[in-house]
Amino acid sequence: MEKLTTHTPDYLDIPSSVWPSLGGAPHAGEGVVIGMIDTGIDPNHPSFDDKGQRPKQGGPNGGFNGTCETGRGFPRGVCGGKIAAARYFALGAIANGDFNASRDYASPFDADGHGRQDYHTAAIAAGNYRTPVMVNGFNYGYASGMAPGAHPWIVSVAASDTDRKYNNSIELGNGQFLPGSGLAPPTSGAAHLQIAVAGDLCRQNDSVMLMQNCMRAEPFVRSLARGKIIVCSYIEMEYITTIVPVVAETMRTVGAAGFILTLDYDLNPSARISLGTVNLPVPGIVLDTVQASSTLWKYYNANTAKGRDGTATRFGATARILDGRHATYTGQSPVVASYSSRGPDVNNAFLQTADLHLGRLEPESESDSFNKGQHFALLSGTSMAAPHVAGVAALIKQRNPHWTPAMVTSALSTTARGPDILADRGDSRGPADPFDCGAGFISPARALDPGLVLEAHFEDYLRFLCAVPGVDGESVMRAVGTGCAGPTGRPADLNVPSVVVSNLVGSMRVMRRLTNVGGEREVYNVTVREPSGVSVRVAPQVFAIERDGAEHLRISIRAESAINEFVFGEIMLKGDRGHVVRIPLAISVTSTLGD
Repeated sequence: MEKLTTHTPDYLDIPSSVWPSLGGAPHAGEGVVIGMIDTGIDPNHPSFDDKGQRPKQGGPNGGFNGTCETGRGFPRGVCGGKIAAARYFALGAIANGDFNASRDYASPFDADGHGRQDYHTAAIAAGNYRTPVMVNGFNYGYASGMAPGAHPWIVSVAASDTDRKYNNSIELGNGQFLPGSGLAPPTSGAAHLQIAVAGDLCRQNDSVMLMQNCMRAEPFVRSLARGKIIVCSYIEMEYITTIVPVVAETMRTVGAAGFILTLDYDLNPSARISLGTVNLPVPGIVLDTVQASSTLWKYYNANTAKGRDGTATRFGATARILDGRHATYTGQSPVVASYSSRGPDVNNAFLQTADLHLGRLEPESESDSFNKGQHFALLSGTSMAAPHVAGVAALIKQRNPHWTPAMVTSALSTTARGPDILADRGDSRGPADPFDCGAGFISPARALDPGLVLEAHFEDYLRFLCAVPGVDGESVMRAVGTGCAGPTGRPADLNVPSVVVSNLVGSMRVMRRLTNVGGEREVYNVTVREPSGVSVRVAPQVFAIERDGAEHLRISIRAESAINEFVFGEIMLKGDRGHVVRIPLAISVTSTLGD
């Protein structure tokens, strides 16, 4: 429930399409326990205030009994409300000598940044409804978890951005406006302040890089730096997100009015950095194009007088930094982040793909590491994406308390939105494929009522494990307590809401079993978007399925050309009562010869 969750419930259409059907926002997820494995939690955070309420008995978790371990930072009495239970696991670290008693907490409280700012994972999933978000004295609105009334299975989740953007700009003394990034307050008042390049404010016996990058306060002459907007430059823009908070701290230390971080001249003129959203307590902006940086430097050089030794004698360039804390909403489709792990998910002992890909895309909170002591922060990663999905899964479980984890996963996947998603891959951006975004961008309202689900049980997963090449029965026995017995089939036969074939030779057939959870008889029509160079036939193409009934789809896949790389398509089932079920296809053809 980091600050982005002031928007992501709306972005996912949860307040209008999901919470009302579950008794309203405060009751959404009520009776469901979400299990979080993380570096800790802060029981004093407002997102976990139980407001005097205790978990209701008789819900899906009705007599839930959990252990509440206490210790430093985690006293008695904090469990039983919003935090149902809490445990910590430190024996391994203690035995290995990695536990630092002066830093680490022998309790569920977190001393690591991934917990103190990162109780966000639990709060995103189940944080209280309408918790005020105050950061550095600025009110960013109200945040809510996905399942505010909640007090678990493995599913892969990708990270993406949303349509909310924070842009900023500076106004130069000549009237020009330069766009940039930086979630920061403005410089004081409407007056323009002197601009000074960092190197012109430092002792000249320091290294050029140390003067220019503003990463340390020591080189600055404080009397020169105080009250000015300081221009810093940096070459390693790959690490811009970690650089900016350090620069901001330096500016605060030397008494600067603000800072401008510029791109290096040597970069490609079309280069652009991806800053994300860094929350700053001091006025600051990152000029994220070389063109904007070049304009700033030309203006500065034309208005700065220098002596014979090259030191500045008069600072004539001025500017003011505008307020970058107000969001704009573009309505654009999500983009998978470049750092998000890609599929396929499972490899066997020979590092061959094991014909399984599960995933769905979820928005992320954007990056910031400058919020020590704040109750809310801006952070990026699948750490933020995963609890969005976990919270939505809790809502599905509340609506359908008898569903298994596989059914919940299927509902999330088959109802996800896919075709219009983009993906960042290093320096390029293009349409996302299933290995980028899984089944697509989750649609919580549709996932509550998916029409059909694909179910899998322990025996199905056991047969899958036993069918993976290179996995022996003894390994399976050690992992799950049961060995392999009887026919195992192929990995692609696992009844999951996707079809992956990593080594297609000629042709093969797979089956998928669908169960009607829509509450009424429904007639479905099946269509296929075939992967390039692959023929896919599905039978039956039209079928009627009764309430709680099951139907088997026979999917015949034939290689038309050997591409030796994955190609993608999908099977779509459209019901006459409005349900739409999508099953992604990912096929790699090794040879067109075979049965």
